[in-house]
Amino acid sequence: MTESSTIALNDNYSLVVTKSFFQPEISEFVADVYFKQTNFKFCQDINELTITMVKEDLELAPKSTVFSIYNTDKVCQLTARLIANNLNLPFYRVFGSKKIPSLEIYEFARYASTKKLSFVYTLRLFENMLTYISSNAIIVAGIDSSLYNKFCRLDFPFQKISEPIFYLGSMTIPVFAEVKDIKTWLKQH
Repeated sequence: MTESSTIALNDNYSLVVTKSFFQPEISEFVADVYFKQTNFKFCQDINELTITMVKEDLELAPKSTVFSIYNTDKVCQLTARLIANNLNLPFYRVFGSKKIPSLEIYEFARYASTKKLSFVYTLRLFENMLTYISSNAIIVAGIDSSLYNKFCRLDFPFQKISEPIFYLGSMTIPVFAEVKDIKTWLKQH
């Protein structure tokens, strides 16, 4: 069943949460943001990247909740996907099966943001995302090395699982974090 809700963040932005629904415009937004980043390098063109993401996101939609922040013109500025644990998590396909200390695992995926939006909105997105899952859960993610470094400077509770690999245009680091630790960190920031 598809669910959607909108939360006003302030006069300029709103957070739209959509569960179990495929949104091709979100796949296109993510592909466009990734492709245009100067530190990302692709061996495919933007159309091939978009087609790949659309196919994967269509497959993931039934187990996903997508969080997107829009400006007043209803243009997406930031998005991320939370995928409920299943054997086909993209994380497992890319990084292999990792021993994660939990049965309740979610993947944080497809994070993309315009350069115009403050990182504070990423934290607001995280806050809202965590209301959808138990404090006992674990989040896994493959994070671009520059974003990982930003999280590390903030002492965000991501733990590196293994060495980075080249994935979706950049060196990507597999990480995990306990939801309870993220919630504690967010309260302090």
